Amino acid sequence: MPYKFPRLQFDRTKYLSLNEAFHSVGCFMFPDEWTGLEIASWPEHTREALRQEKDRLHEVARTTQQRLDALKRDIHSSHDQESYDSLYPLLERARTKADLARSATHEFGRSFDSRMRDSLGFERKQAVESKVCMAIRKVDLETYLNFGTVCGAMNEWTDHREFKISFSHSYIVTPQNLGGRRKHRAYFLKSAFEKWAAQYQESLSDFRTTSLQDDLIRWFKGVAAELNRTGERPTRTAILEMCSSSFSRFLEAPDIKKLLDPVWELYAPREWKRGGKPAKPTDV
Repeated sequence: MPYKFPRLQFDRTKYLSLNEAFHSVGCFMFPDEWTGLEIASWPEHTREALRQEKDRLHEVARTTQQRLDALKRDIHSSHDQESYDSLYPLLERARTKADLARSATHEFGRSFDSRMRDSLGFERKQAVESKVCMAIRKVDLETYLNFGTVCGAMNEWTDHREFKISFSHSYIVTPQNLGGRRKHRAYFLKSAFEKWAAQYQESLSDFRTTSLQDDLIRWFKGVAAELNRTGERPTRTAILEMCSSSFSRFLEAPDIKKLLDPVWELYAPREWKRGGKPAKPTDV
């Protein structure tokens, strides 16, 4: 009995979530520094503020210790009970301040390196978000909400104060109510994302986890679905030409035609293989 595939209205395998796109863009923008933890980085201070805070705490610790040392000298050199009694409360308060300042400096020093790394990660996060947001704003990448494209409205919404994007949770909040809600899961078409990312392919390829053949199949399926919607019937040669210009890993293949031929045989619609000729009953 032949296996029946589900009648999908939305084939999730053909799309990238905002979170997945964020990670891919981060990899090719920062191939040497990207850790994968940037999506959650949110430091309270910039690098400059962290250094200033470190210097300030060291200075406070130094001055409070100097004040404590001076009071210790004064109290030991006092020659009467009245002088001792007046200096002792000052000495205790100075000792408390010095202890607190020394503890604050120690605790900050223990977390300084990790907070600095988080600050650098946050800077990478901002750079990646800016890159993807610009692609959304300029509609360089079509954005799909609720599995239906609304990219035409994005350039009108992105400046709206109620428009929000969450890369960590892969949703967009629209200023207009769509289908009874304003928060929507957002996706990019994988084939479109691959084409957009082609300019960064040299760096991005270092972070690939899928084989070239698998990516070629996904690219071909996306192209086939798009051309079927428009009713086009390309030849094998035309698909090869499209591959050379829009498949982002084209330059990695030593012989792209050799890789593409079995993909064509397995996944090309029958109408394409007939070359536009009327279907015969025996062909069905």
